[in-house]
Amino acid sequence: MEFTYENQGTNTYLCCDLTDMEIDTMGLGMITNNRIPGFVHSIFTQIDDRKLIKYNVSSRVPMKQFFSGPVNRKRLLNVFAGIAEVLTVSEEYMLDMNSVLLDMDYIFIDVSDYSAEAVYVPAVTENGGNTEAALFFKNIMFTTQFDSSENCDYVAEIINFLNQRGAFSVWQFKQMLDRLKRQANAGVLEQKLQVIYISPLKSLHIYKRYSLLCLAALQTVQQKYFHTLQIEIYYIP
Repeated sequence: MEFTYENQGTNTYLCCDLTDMEIDTMGLGMITNNRIPGFVHSIFTQIDDRKLIKYNVSSRVPMKQFFSGPVNRKRLLNVFAGIAEVLTVSEEYMLDMNSVLLDMDYIFIDVSDYSAEAVYVPAVTENGGNTEAALFFKNIMFTTQFDSSENCDYVAEIINFLNQRGAFSVWQFKQMLDRLKRQANAGVLEQKLQVIYISPLKSLHIYKRYSLLCLAALQTVQQKYFHTLQIEIYYIP
């Protein structure tokens, strides 16, 4: 399987030559005729006997480059969750999970929101499916440098999940990643909403309603995401 890059104006395409491969016609039609979430948009071209599929990777960087330095919690969880989502969506669109290219050179990241898109090669293959996915994630966990300024408990939890006996479940892995993301978001909210400062120099009738609304919102956040948030309101003279 050979890949090359091609520039057309402002667009960049990753090109895969399918000429000598047994093409999965159903998968080819599905991936080229639909915008499937988590997959790089692709087009199929044929000139004489040469068959190419082109993936539009404009404004994205390969995962290997994105993970080249210290990786923080948000970056890892978003990318991993995106890849896990791709594998689960494959079943919904009747795509062969073995044809999802699990390679850090060919998974592309939008640096603005850390979203990941994978390449689907519509060719008949006999790779290991879920087993290969587990090894892919595990190899990344053991070769990535994590941000030492953060609490890295999430790293151990992911590794423990990947090391557990039994068949690897992409669905359960995705659920764990989503939970870790919620916990991380709750931690940020806790830091930002720990204290509300309300100045009595402002109009009292405006702040009376404002403070009650804020307090109700904070209590909702507390009940939904964490149980240790202490809500305090200070009046500054």
